[in-house]
Amino acid sequence: MANGRMPAVAATTCSGDAVAGDAVADQETLDPKLRDIVDDEDRPHEGLLFCALCSHVIGHVADRIEVRGAFQHTCTNPHGYVHQFGCHREALGCAIAGDRHSADSWFEGFSWRLAMCGNCDAHMGWLFEKGSEHFFGLILDRIQVE
Repeated sequence: MANGRMPAVAATTCSGDAVAGDAVADQETLDPKLRDIVDDEDRPHEGLLFCALCSHVIGHVADRIEVRGAFQHTCTNPHGYVHQFGCHREALGCAIAGDRHSADSWFEGFSWRLAMCGNCDAHMGWLFEKGSEHFFGLILDRIQVE
């Protein structure tokens, strides 16, 4: 934890269980698909997900999904860190970092990579992948909802 971040290692113990929109338009680093969502005047800005540290747009609540019968999961990594995260179909404001890891995955058959804020590089959660399937596990206390 020398860099101030908690280790972002996935593991084997797991149980299933907001900011102003004016800054959104100023973000130059948005993924083009996410920019389309933000700029869509027919879609309400309520429900946008933001990085709790820098207010960068991460995604939208409309992308919430259930995995293994639940949206929210509480999992402990091999180092003893407990993470509460929600599952999302997409998190277009995240940058994916690192190699795929299958060891210690919380979801059988899925490998994982780190999902970082596309603006400030804060650890937001994980991208879980299995063949052509994928979903994001976003750490709940690291996002804000408008």
